[in-house]
Amino acid sequence: MEVISSITGLHQNGVTHVDFSPDGERLVMVGNDDLHSVAVYKWRSKERLFASSSTAHKVLDCRFIGEDTFATCGVGHMIFWSRMGSGYAKHTGIFGKKGKPQTMLCAGAVEALVVSGTESGHLYVWEGRNCKKSVQAHHDAVNALYVVEGAEGGLVTGSRDGKVRLWNA
Repeated sequence: MEVISSITGLHQNGVTHVDFSPDGERLVMVGNDDLHSVAVYKWRSKERLFASSSTAHKVLDCRFIGEDTFATCGVGHMIFWSRMGSGYAKHTGIFGKKGKPQTMLCAGAVEALVVSGTESGHLYVWEGRNCKKSVQAHHDAVNALYVVEGAEGGLVTGSRDGKVRLWNA
């Protein structure tokens, strides 16, 4: 294997999470600094399009959820980032009556919806930044979530309860 690109400079304390945009042209990354900074790059040219602090709470996952939006999640939070002008606007997730603030361990995008796996074993389904549904998915924390694309798409979840479950979209 050969290195085809190397991005350095912003995240001096390390990078904890990365994800490609759906078109494969941009890369979002989360830094290991105190404010868990996020950055979006055009990875081929190494051009930084955006950088900002995220939260003082540990970030455990980041996912592009469209060409112009991405989400970060972690200890006690879900944050949605949407393209605004030359940068991204930060919107805190609203749990409402469907969910409760807790640690979000993983996230994925199924079409226009975002799904997050929680410490309590629930899947939270988000429309925009609003939690619209809570599903008891496992008897323990949902540690892993993988989105299956295509006609037979859906989700695969893995839990601390030792089970892997497949879900339709």
